[in-house]
Parts: sequence; structure tokens; C-alpha cells
Amino acid sequence: MNLSAAFHTIRLTLPGMKKRNWGRIINMASIHATNVVRDRVDCITTKHAIVGLTRAVALETAQTGVTCNCLSPGLVLTPNAEKQIARKMEADGVSREDAMKAMLETRQPSRRIVMPAEVAALGLYLCSEAAANISGGDLPIDGAWGMV
Repeated sequence: MNLSAAFHTIRLTLPGMKKRNWGRIINMASIHATNVVRDRVDCITTKHAIVGLTRAVALETAQTGVTCNCLSPGLVLTPNAEKQIARKMEADGVSREDAMKAMLETRQPSRRIVMPAEVAALGLYLCSEAAANISGGDLPIDGAWGMV
């Protein structure tokens, strides 16, 4: 579903963007597009494919006013992350703060969880005229997880 949703949305909206000579496409990839972990074959595969799709569309639209980028967040405070934190709390018998600290120690060198508003702010910037020449990018927002 990760890839098919992005593919079909682009397929249906790109003709109108090209006709207007303006548009912004922002796909959601993940740190898992570049940093591989065990037991996540499905996620890793689709996130790699989303980066490839983003780059292909960016090249195809390079001489238009359309840009195509993807965001690759690390651990973001989402309902899914909350479930992971709860499992860690239960498994290790620790507080929420200690569970988050342990999860972040092994992933994000910043030791800070990414907030949804930070991801949204980067997306808003990519929609602005200031980002008109940013296309084909896979922009990390991962607390330097991609560096390890």
C-alpha cells in the first residue's frame, strides 16, 4: 500500500500539475529507505521504491514548475511509536521516559524523538517558492539516525 498509494496519486494528479506548470509532490519514505533493520522487509522494500519513484518523477518534471521530493523520518511520535514505547515499557518494566530513552539510544543519535509538527514544517517548506529548485530529494528528518 505504501508504494501503490503514492504511485496512483501521482498518476492521477501529475497531468493537471504539468498543465498548470506548477505542483508539489511530497512522498513519505522513511529512514528504512536507507538504513536496513531486521524483520522489516515489507517496509524497507516499499520505502526504497518510494525514493526511486520520487527521483524518476523529479527527472520527468525537471523542466516544469513541478517538484517531487520525499521525506524520510526516523522515529516520530505517532500512535505506532506509542505502541512501541508501551511494548518496551511492559517488556523491560520501565517508565515511559526510560523506554523512550532506550529506543532512541539505539536509533537516533540526537536522542530526541521527531515530532509530527517538525515533519509537517519540512513539508510546508517544500511547498513554498523558496524550494522551487529542490526536486528529487530524499530529505531525512531523523535525528542523525541515517549517519549510523
